Amino acid sequence: MDVPELAQRGRASVDFLADIYSTFGMLRKGMEQEMADKGITADTMPDDMDERHRQVEDALSGSETLKAQQLLFEWSQKLSGLLCTEAFEEVRDELEPKLRALAVGPTTLESSMNEPAPSYWSNVWFHRTAGGWDASEFHGYVHAQIIHPKLVQQHSKTSIFGHRHSVAEYAPRRDYAKILDLGASSGHFTLALADVFPDSEIYGVDISRRMLEQAQRSANELGYAWKLLVAKAEDLPFGEGEFGLVASFILLHEVPDPVIRKIFAEAYRVLEPGGDLVFSDVPRYADIDKLNAWRHDWIAREHGEPYWREAAEINLVDLARQTGFVDVEENAVGPAKYPYMIRARKPK
Repeated sequence: MDVPELAQRGRASVDFLADIYSTFGMLRKGMEQEMADKGITADTMPDDMDERHRQVEDALSGSETLKAQQLLFEWSQKLSGLLCTEAFEEVRDELEPKLRALAVGPTTLESSMNEPAPSYWSNVWFHRTAGGWDASEFHGYVHAQIIHPKLVQQHSKTSIFGHRHSVAEYAPRRDYAKILDLGASSGHFTLALADVFPDSEIYGVDISRRMLEQAQRSANELGYAWKLLVAKAEDLPFGEGEFGLVASFILLHEVPDPVIRKIFAEAYRVLEPGGDLVFSDVPRYADIDKLNAWRHDWIAREHGEPYWREAAEINLVDLARQTGFVDVEENAVGPAKYPYMIRARKPK
């Protein structure tokens, strides 16, 4: 699906947001230089993460750089979803007929949730997106086709879409009959799975219906016949042993620790004997130095990621083995250690 051509006002707003995003790295370098000037380095930071935050806050209590960084983070995160939605609304009359037409096709979308969404999801506006993931009828489109390519990708130093292919390719086989994507969202990772495994039957689950509606549109446009379900990854509507591969792309940091453990158990349950698990997520704090770990934790806190630290500190290799998986391997990509990936197998 093509990135939309925005009207003048919307384009100016999104371009301004992108310019704000581009200042974050410069401000971070300035902030960390002030920290270094005060003797705060990876070697002098305390072991406890909360103590690290207090150390930095005390040292930079009067820093104009820190104030500017916090202000711009706060403003951009709260306004990015709203401004991008406004930009969409300006061209909605042109786009809506095509979007509604793409709701019809070989990819199905159903709901298996007979209860309200869990509080860890419904009570959090992830990334400080006003109203949450289901904020507006076409928020899945806004997120996938405006926010991701025009803001997130522009701010990233690497291909956020290339990462998804890397994770899909980390699976040890290419002949899975059925694949399940946990936390499918707007379908970017599901598209990578479909590309790497063209002969597999693909299922996707997510709590957000609006995001899955965008995944459905993207799949229908390409003629894919996915089966998408509004469902919780920790309470899957499938029987035992249905899938050859269960995969996810950066889902785990969006849920609290107890839910992560349930997701592993559910993945194990729905995998066929000999089936594979491939999960990816944020860098493990154990794999990076204290300064880098603090930086990730600080950004996550400012960006509205309440469960990031839990995911970054849990030992997923141990958890996979405790769940019953064998042949457990991990891989942290490149110097940034992102995406962190784990793969494992359910015994035959």
